[in-house]
Amino acid sequence: MGTIAEEWQRRYLAEGWKEGRIEGRVDAILRLLARRFGELPPNVRRRLFRASIQDLDAWIDALLDAEGADEVFGEDLRT
Repeated sequence: MGTIAEEWQRRYLAEGWKEGRIEGRVDAILRLLARRFGELPPNVRRRLFRASIQDLDAWIDALLDAEGADEVFGEDLRT
Protein backbone atom coordinates (compact mmCIF):
# COMPACT_ATOMS: atom_id res chain seq x y z
CA MET A 1 0.00 0.00 0.00
CA GLY A 2 1.37 3.43 -0.96
CA THR A 3 1.45 6.71 0.79
CA ILE A 4 -1.41 9.20 0.68
CA ALA A 5 0.55 11.25 -1.87
CA GLU A 6 1.02 8.19 -4.10
CA GLU A 7 -2.67 7.33 -3.87
CA TRP A 8 -3.63 10.91 -4.69
CA GLN A 9 -1.25 10.87 -7.66
CA ARG A 10 -2.78 7.62 -8.99
CA ARG A 11 -6.30 9.03 -8.70
CA TYR A 12 -5.26 12.35 -10.25
CA LEU A 13 -3.60 10.62 -13.19
CA ALA A 14 -6.57 8.31 -13.72
CA GLU A 15 -8.93 11.32 -13.82
CA GLY A 16 -6.62 13.05 -16.27
CA TRP A 17 -6.56 10.03 -18.56
CA LYS A 18 -10.35 9.81 -18.46
CA GLU A 19 -10.76 13.51 -19.25
CA GLY A 20 -8.22 13.20 -22.07
CA ARG A 21 -10.12 10.27 -23.60
CA ILE A 22 -13.36 12.24 -23.44
CA GLU A 23 -11.81 15.36 -24.98
CA GLY A 24 -10.27 13.28 -27.76
CA ARG A 25 -13.59 11.69 -28.61
CA VAL A 26 -15.41 15.04 -28.55
CA ASP A 27 -12.80 16.57 -30.85
CA ALA A 28 -13.01 13.64 -33.26
CA ILE A 29 -16.80 13.73 -33.38
CA LEU A 30 -16.87 17.50 -33.94
CA ARG A 31 -14.35 17.23 -36.77
CA LEU A 32 -16.13 14.33 -38.43
CA LEU A 33 -19.58 15.90 -38.10
CA ALA A 34 -18.37 19.23 -39.51
CA ARG A 35 -16.55 17.58 -42.39
CA ARG A 36 -19.44 15.31 -43.34
CA PHE A 37 -22.41 17.57 -42.64
CA GLY A 38 -21.13 21.15 -42.50
CA GLU A 39 -21.64 23.70 -39.76
CA LEU A 40 -23.38 22.37 -36.68
CA PRO A 41 -25.90 24.08 -34.43
CA PRO A 42 -24.49 25.28 -31.07
CA ASN A 43 -26.59 22.77 -29.13
CA VAL A 44 -24.56 19.91 -30.67
CA ARG A 45 -21.35 21.21 -29.10
CA ARG A 46 -23.04 21.60 -25.72
CA ARG A 47 -24.46 18.11 -25.94
CA LEU A 48 -21.09 16.58 -26.82
CA PHE A 49 -19.29 18.26 -23.94
CA ARG A 50 -21.87 16.92 -21.45
CA ALA A 51 -21.94 13.36 -22.83
CA SER A 52 -20.67 10.16 -21.26
CA ILE A 53 -17.93 8.08 -22.87
CA GLN A 54 -20.58 5.51 -23.77
CA ASP A 55 -22.67 8.12 -25.60
CA LEU A 56 -19.61 9.45 -27.41
CA ASP A 57 -18.65 5.95 -28.55
CA ALA A 58 -22.20 5.29 -29.77
CA TRP A 59 -22.17 8.53 -31.77
CA ILE A 60 -18.79 7.68 -33.31
CA ASP A 61 -20.24 4.34 -34.45
CA ALA A 62 -23.39 6.04 -35.76
CA LEU A 63 -21.27 8.47 -37.80
CA LEU A 64 -20.07 5.60 -39.95
CA ASP A 65 -23.45 5.05 -41.59
CA ALA A 66 -25.36 8.28 -40.99
CA GLU A 67 -26.60 10.34 -43.91
CA GLY A 68 -27.15 13.38 -41.71
CA ALA A 69 -26.14 14.67 -38.30
CA ASP A 70 -29.71 14.11 -37.06
CA GLU A 71 -29.22 10.38 -37.61
CA VAL A 72 -26.13 10.34 -35.42
CA PHE A 73 -28.03 11.67 -32.41
CA GLY A 74 -31.41 10.14 -33.25
CA GLU A 75 -33.26 13.44 -33.08
CA ASP A 76 -33.79 16.80 -34.75
CA LEU A 77 -30.77 18.96 -33.93
CA ARG A 78 -32.39 22.29 -34.69
CA THR A 79 -34.18 22.39 -31.36
